[in-house]
Amino acid sequence: MQNLRVVLTQKCAYSCYYCHRHDKRDAFVPREDVLDCIETAAMSGPSAVELAGGDPLEYPDIAHLARDINCIPNVKRVTLTTNGTRLNKDMVLDLWFSRVEGVNVHLDSCNAETFKRLTGCEQYLNDILGGIWMADARGLPVTVTAVIMEENGPDASVMAGLAGQSGVTVRFVPAPGAILDREALTASLRRAIPDLTREGEYLVSPALRGRLTFGTGVWGAFGMEKCTLLRPGAV
Repeated sequence: MQNLRVVLTQKCAYSCYYCHRHDKRDAFVPREDVLDCIETAAMSGPSAVELAGGDPLEYPDIAHLARDINCIPNVKRVTLTTNGTRLNKDMVLDLWFSRVEGVNVHLDSCNAETFKRLTGCEQYLNDILGGIWMADARGLPVTVTAVIMEENGPDASVMAGLAGQSGVTVRFVPAPGAILDREALTASLRRAIPDLTREGEYLVSPALRGRLTFGTGVWGAFGMEKCTLLRPGAV
């Protein structure tokens, strides 16, 4: 399967200091360009498509676009990665009806002060958590991806707790250019979560409804770490 990551916009509500995006223009790739690029790429074989940005939920009528992508021959799955600030009840329903098969929410901390320090925002945290619960309740698969750094390292066990309250997958990744000590983090998590054991690529426990895992970067949940990157219109 050829995996495609499609950048729709650079627009994002966050100002994370480690982010590689220096241009936060509100420009959006024209819908026709997006569909043409994916259709051309998908001709080479069955494809999974990850919608990315910036925040793809900022894209006008994103659910309609996802529905159109799902109608392209050879496209077998559409997922997206978002900061979650626009993941409200209506958005969750729209994505679900559009057959989006997974939402990867980038959330580095559940601590309000740490969240504000990392993102430059403070008003979104409760809304993001609410959106995660609503998506999980609707049956929309959710991965919460947390970038682990010195600033939020102590929050890792709290982030893991999101998988205790719901069926979400919590995914820990390193900051850009850094290396995540997975063994040390696993040992720390085992001190906080009873009977945490490895099951393939996941960490599971009777205390968790969901599961924990590791990745290489914010993008790439749902088996999408190795992708062909498409930038239609070069936003």
